[in-house]
Amino acid sequence: MKKLLLSIILLCCLPTLYARNHDSYPSYESYIQYMQEISETHKDICRLDTIGFSVNGRLLLCLKISSSPNGEINKPKFFYSAAMHGNELTGAIMLLRLIDSLVTNPDNTVNLPHFPVVYICPFANPDGTWVGGNNKPYAAVRYNANYVDLNRNYPDIRNGRNTDGENRQVETEAFIEYQMKEKFNLSCNLHTGSEVFNYPWDSYISERNKHADDDWFKTLGNDFITELNDESGKYFTDVSSNGIVEGGDWYVIHGSRQDWSTYFAHCREVTLEVSMDYIVPENTLDNYWHKLKNSLFVFFDYCNLGFNGIITDSITSKTLADVKVEMEQYDKDSSQVFSNDYGYYFRPILDGTYSVTFSKDGYYSKTYNINVTNSLEEQNVELVPINTSDNEIKNTTNISYKIYPTIAENEITIQIFGNCPQHLTYTITDMEGIVKITGRVKSCTEKINIGQLSAGSYILRLNNNNYPLSIEKFIKK
Repeated sequence: MKKLLLSIILLCCLPTLYARNHDSYPSYESYIQYMQEISETHKDICRLDTIGFSVNGRLLLCLKISSSPNGEINKPKFFYSAAMHGNELTGAIMLLRLIDSLVTNPDNTVNLPHFPVVYICPFANPDGTWVGGNNKPYAAVRYNANYVDLNRNYPDIRNGRNTDGENRQVETEAFIEYQMKEKFNLSCNLHTGSEVFNYPWDSYISERNKHADDDWFKTLGNDFITELNDESGKYFTDVSSNGIVEGGDWYVIHGSRQDWSTYFAHCREVTLEVSMDYIVPENTLDNYWHKLKNSLFVFFDYCNLGFNGIITDSITSKTLADVKVEMEQYDKDSSQVFSNDYGYYFRPILDGTYSVTFSKDGYYSKTYNINVTNSLEEQNVELVPINTSDNEIKNTTNISYKIYPTIAENEITIQIFGNCPQHLTYTITDMEGIVKITGRVKSCTEKINIGQLSAGSYILRLNNNNYPLSIEKFIKK
C-alpha cells in the first residue's frame, strides 16, 4: 500500500498543466468546458459521463479515469464527489486538482496494474452552487433549486423510504441510477463546515448499531489522517481529537447519501468535511491542496486490500452477476457485496482469515476460507447450476485417481490418471467440519501444501462439478 502512496505523493508535488486554473471558483460554463476538454485531450484514459440533469437543467457530470475508460475492467471502482451542498465548495476544487494529478502522468497513476477505476464528480448540486447565475458562485446555497437538502433526500436505511417529507429530487434519482448502474465498490463525498472523517452509520449511534466494517472504516480513517500535510497539528480536530467520527456519534441524520450508498448500493462510502468555512478564500486553496493531496490517494490504496475475483457458471463458463459474497459470522445490515454485471466482485477487508460463502438462486453455494495479508487476494469461483444433468457431470465414476500419503508432514498429492477433468476441486476440513484449505486441481499431479495445519486428523473431499468423488481421511504429523 505504501509503495503506491509514495509514488503518488511524488507525482502530486509536480507542477501540472491545469492546476494553475484551479486557484479560484469557476463559472458554470468554464467548469463544463474544463471537463469536456480534459476528456477530449485524454480520451485514452478518460470518459465523460452525464449522470443526469439538475432541476434547472444543468449537467451533472462525472469523469471516469481508467486504463480502459470505454470498457469494463476487472478492478475495484472508486467514486469521488463534492459540493452536494451547493455552498460547500472547497472539496470541489480539490477534486478538480485531483483530476489534473491523475491525467498529467498516467503511467504513474491510472495505467499502473493495481490502480483502481476512478470516477470524479466535482459539482453534485450545480443549481445550489450557481443559484445566482452561471458566473462565479459567491451566492451559492446549500439546497437545490427546490430548496431541498440533497443529503437528507435518499431512502432511509431503516424503511427504504424518504423521511425528509420531500419528493425524491431529480438529482437524487440521477445519482441513484448512476451508482446502481456502475456498481461502485468504495466512495467518498466531500463536504465543508467542519474538518472530520465521518463514516457510517449516520442513522445510528455506534453504541446502538455499529457497521460490520467498523474497524475497517476506523483504520482507513487513521491512514487518511496520518497522510495529511498538517504542520500545525490542528487540521481535522474540531469534531474529534483524532479526526474520525462515526456519523451518528456526531449527530444522527436520516436520508444521507453515505448511508444509502453503503446499505443499498453495497458501496462503502465515507464523508469528508475538509474545511471549517463553507467557501474558503481563494488565496487559501493552495494551502488546502497541500494539506489534502496525499490523503486523497489513500482511498485508492484501500482498493488493493481485501479479496476479489470473477464468478462464473461451471458448465457454460459465463460470468454471473448478482452473486452474493457473504462473510460467515461477520456480515450484517447489508454489508455483503455482490458480483457486478461482468461477474467481478471486490470485498474490501482488513487482514485476516475469513469463511466466505458465494451464493445465487439456481446454483449450489460454495464456501472458501480466504486469507488476506496486506494485499488484494484473488479468489475466482465457479458455481454449479442446481439443474446440472448427469451428462454434464460427465460420468464421474470413470475418473481414476489416487490420494496419498495418508500420514503426511507437509504435503498431500492428488494423482489423476488419464485426462484431468476441468472442474475438479478439493476441500480439507478438520474432524469438526471446519474448512481449512480449498482449491482447484490444476494438473494431473496436484500437490497440496498442508504445512500450515496443526498436527491431527483431517478429511480431504474431492469433487467434480460439486459432485462428490472421494472422502479420504489423513493424518498431519
